Amino acid sequence: MLANNQIMRTQNSLHSANSTDIPVIDELVKKYSCKLEAFIEEGHENNSVTRACQFIRNNFNQPISVAHVSRVSNLSVSRLAYLFKRETGMSPMQLRNALRISQACQLLISSSTRISVIAEKVGYADQLYFSRVFKGKVGCAPSKYRKAHRQCSGARY
Repeated sequence: MLANNQIMRTQNSLHSANSTDIPVIDELVKKYSCKLEAFIEEGHENNSVTRACQFIRNNFNQPISVAHVSRVSNLSVSRLAYLFKRETGMSPMQLRNALRISQACQLLISSSTRISVIAEKVGYADQLYFSRVFKGKVGCAPSKYRKAHRQCSGARY
């Protein structure tokens, strides 16, 4: 639960950062990604929750549901939801969404791939929905995030 509290604090810091302060946002995204990875790797009291975390990490870009994760974990949907929340402090879909946004940030920074393609790569079929979710988590639109990062770093793609 401690790791999840750190993840949530980092996510809140990321959301409250000024969207024009790209070095701060980049550092928060890196910290957030590292904490998510460490969180998934850490053992949980229940092996089913550990399996669920690993499955979500390996398939976050696929259209997975809680029902699908529960089958992989050999638990009912309600039991998985209860144990997952108790041990991690978040729902399986919150973890999936956090991984998607983290990967999107990395792709926006490191490539010139169109945003619609990035949205698909991280598991969003609808670019508009992806943009809304991204803005809600990061604090700015994907295009603005990319543009500001390029201006700050001087990168050309």
